[in-house]
Amino acid sequence: MSGEPPPLGAAATTSSRPAPVSLVCTELGVGGAERCVARLAIGLNRQQFEPEVIVLAGAPPKGRDALAEQVAASGTPVTFLNLTSPWQFRRARRQLRNHWRQQPPALIQSFLFHANMLSLLAAPRGTPVCTGIRVSDPRRWRHWAERWASRRASRIVCVSDSVREFCRQRARFPAEKLVVIPNGISLQGLPAPPHGEASLNGRPILLCVGRLHYQKGYDWLLGALTAWLRELPQYDVVLVGDGPDRASLTQLTEKLGIGGRVRFAGQQDDVPRWISACELLLLPSRWEGMPNVILEAMAAGKPVLASQVDGVAQLLGPELASSQSAPFGDDQAWRQRLIQLASNAELRQQLGVANRARVEAHFQQHQMIAAYESLFHALL
Repeated sequence: MSGEPPPLGAAATTSSRPAPVSLVCTELGVGGAERCVARLAIGLNRQQFEPEVIVLAGAPPKGRDALAEQVAASGTPVTFLNLTSPWQFRRARRQLRNHWRQQPPALIQSFLFHANMLSLLAAPRGTPVCTGIRVSDPRRWRHWAERWASRRASRIVCVSDSVREFCRQRARFPAEKLVVIPNGISLQGLPAPPHGEASLNGRPILLCVGRLHYQKGYDWLLGALTAWLRELPQYDVVLVGDGPDRASLTQLTEKLGIGGRVRFAGQQDDVPRWISACELLLLPSRWEGMPNVILEAMAAGKPVLASQVDGVAQLLGPELASSQSAPFGDDQAWRQRLIQLASNAELRQQLGVANRARVEAHFQQHQMIAAYESLFHALL
C-alpha cells in the first residue's frame, strides 16, 4: 500500500472473534474490479477477518459465473440484491440497511461508483467505510457526487498513484483520506490456449480484452487497423468482451473492409487462456485506473501495447513503458510500436520476461491482500 495518509488509528481489534467485513460491488461477473473483490474475499486471513460479498446486481449467468463460484467455494457468503436499474436506488439502500441491521459489519469496503454511493448512505452509524476508486472517470457529475459522499468515507482506496492524483487534483477529494492499493494477481500457471478458437484463419493474434464501450477506444483502434493490418498480413485481431457498442463496432469492421481479419469473440470466462494464446495484447483505452488485463498479460509473460492512461506507467515502469505504450489516438506512435513489436519475436519474448519479473516484484496477489488487511486493521 502506498500513499501517505496520516495514521489511521489503533493497530487492530483486540477481540478474539474475526472482524466481519462487507465487500460491496456492483456486479460479480467478469471484470477487473470483480476479480479484485473475489481475490480479496478468498484471500483475507480468516483468523482476523470474516468477509462477505454483497453484489448490487443479480447472480451472473452461466458462462460468466466463475468468480461467483470461486467466492462461494471459499466459504464466503455472497448476497445478490438483484437490482436491474440505477433508478432502484431507494430499494437498494433499504435492502442494504436491513441486511446490515441483521448482520452488522465491523467495516465496509466498496468498489466502483454505485457500490460506493450506496455503501456510504446505507452504512450503520459509526461503521468505517472505505470506498474504492478504480478509474479516472472524466464525467464531472460523478466527481461531484463522490466528492459529496466522500465526506462520510473513512478512507478512499485508489488503484494507482495516478488515480490518487486524479482524485486529489481534478475530483478534489480530501487528500488525507486517499490511499493507494494496486491490483495484485496470482502467479500460478496459466491454462493452455483455446486451440482452434483464437483466430479466424489459424494465424497469430493481436488480442484486445475489455468491455465494448467508448472508454476502451476500440472505435479508434479499428479505424487505425485498416492501414496497419496491411503491414501485418500474418496477424488477425480478436476482441474478447461484450458491451453496448458491439453492434456498432461490428458494423464498423465491415464498413472498413477488415471483417475477415477481426473476430468478436464475445464474453469469455477463460480470459487467461486467450491471453496465453496471443502474441501481443492491445489496450487502446481513453481512460483507465490500473487496467487489470495488462497485469494479467504481464503475469503470463506477454508483451503489451497500451494507451498512456492512468495506471499503465505504474504497472510497466519507465523502461518498459517506453516501448509498450503510446498516447491514445496517436496513429504514428501506435503504428511504430505495433509494427516493431509484432515483427520482432525476440523483442516480444524479452519484454514478456521483463513484464513477468515486474509483476513478481511489485504486483502479486498476496501483496494486495496484505495492504488491504493493514488498512482494515488500522480502522478497527
